[in-house]
Amino acid sequence: MIKYIFFCIALLCLSCQDVERPEKPDNLIDKDKMVDILYDVSLINAARSYSVPKLKVAGIKPENFVYEKYNIDSTQLAQSLTYYTVDFNTYGQIWERVNERLESKRTEVDSIKKLNDSIARAKAQLLKDEGKDVPQRRNPNLTPPERREVNDSIL
Repeated sequence: MIKYIFFCIALLCLSCQDVERPEKPDNLIDKDKMVDILYDVSLINAARSYSVPKLKVAGIKPENFVYEKYNIDSTQLAQSLTYYTVDFNTYGQIWERVNERLESKRTEVDSIKKLNDSIARAKAQLLKDEGKDVPQRRNPNLTPPERREVNDSIL
């Protein structure tokens, strides 16, 4: 039985050795630019899942934003992603850099949020000390669930 399992594992490993690598595209997006693109795509997807109407009000079309910003087209992006995806180490390094940037931005946003919260608490305490009613703070960024649009594409 163990010989049979070992044979199956060996067969699977050997069958995966002939993965055809795509040719390097003529218009391959370099790694640094790919990090920037994937970072922006990640932010756009987060914003889209948060509030599509706000993107529309701001005049941002997520489908075209990255293409226009980086002067690329969907075919070039798809070919470059396919090329990098086959090389697991390179693709992993690209995503590590994207993740580092996202974590850095998260830290920055969290510190701004803490500062704004402490300012709001100080203002509320000042109003309370003066004997005035403290208005209840409502988060204007929340969108009712029935107005949210969901799109699972990369762009």
